[in-house]
Amino acid sequence: LGFGAVFSTFQLIGLLFLPESPRYLFKNGNSERAARVLSTLRPPGYDTSAELSEWRANINDEESNLSFKEIFESHSIRASLALGCGVQCLQQFAGINTVMYYSASILQDAGFGGSDSICCCAKDAIPIWLSISTATAQFVGVLIGQYLSDSWGRRPLLLSSCLAAALFLGLLGTGFLLQDKESNGSQSLTLVALLGYLVAFGWGLATIPWTLNGEIYPMKARAKCATLASMCNWMSNFIVSGSFLTLTDTKLKTQGTFWLLGSIAIIGFFWLLVAMPETKGRTLNEIADIFQNLSGEPHESYTPLANENAMRTPLVVNNSESDEKLEGLLEPFSGEKLKGLLEPFRYIQTSIICNNICKICIYI
Repeated sequence: LGFGAVFSTFQLIGLLFLPESPRYLFKNGNSERAARVLSTLRPPGYDTSAELSEWRANINDEESNLSFKEIFESHSIRASLALGCGVQCLQQFAGINTVMYYSASILQDAGFGGSDSICCCAKDAIPIWLSISTATAQFVGVLIGQYLSDSWGRRPLLLSSCLAAALFLGLLGTGFLLQDKESNGSQSLTLVALLGYLVAFGWGLATIPWTLNGEIYPMKARAKCATLASMCNWMSNFIVSGSFLTLTDTKLKTQGTFWLLGSIAIIGFFWLLVAMPETKGRTLNEIADIFQNLSGEPHESYTPLANENAMRTPLVVNNSESDEKLEGLLEPFSGEKLKGLLEPFRYIQTSIICNNICKICIYI
């Protein structure tokens, strides 16, 4: 347990070099320093003055934080909050932490470790060593998501991740069904399905819920809405991880439990197909307009960016463009300015990559 202090120390050292948020600096009157920090977070040549102009135009919204009562009275904010909380719950109810917390137990139940020692490794330790592959598989999935982030939107990545995760959860349950029938190949199927699930989860469900919750709320409600969404995530984590072993001891057994989690992922896919708009390449004001369109609320006026026309994609609620990309019609971004809008997505993916590297080190 004390080994965790090593990574905590690295984090503490890193925090010493972490700059203040440029928005925080700007709100507190330090616009020059905010511009310097912002320039380090954007690609070379990116015009930060336009983004600072938008902040200046919306400074009143950032200072007038809404109460919880006002948040729930607003149809558009309530719609975005439902989406934000929903994707956080879906992330957990798709079963990720049951696999991460109980990977060694799952592999042992699948039959690994029941034979003689392999490669100088005691038979009881085989599931533990194999569980290293779980963190590695999710690490690979996040790398895939980062590679595709410039050509796919949030919506196609998350939808494809849900479908693939559901498929591999179904195969994982089938592997345990074959294990009960003592069929040959059940161990291989279980291991492949487990790794496939983690790769699929990594490219979408691991990162998009956090990215989405940083984009869909207006500034005057962002702090409270993000807090509620994070609370939903951890409450769902508690429910799923606390009930997993209990469910495997019921009539569902292990295979039925994984089929149940796969069914939730499929339900989540169809819900997102209807409820989730594409937010890639859009400014915060454009995203707010999307939810106002969906709720029928009148639009709040704002001052557009000087180079907004060069940065944004057409403001439509129709998701046909994302659906085409989901089918494989991918078109890469062109221009550094538009790529700058994707930087927060890259930072979240990078942090999850670091998280998985630390998991691999701890397992070893």
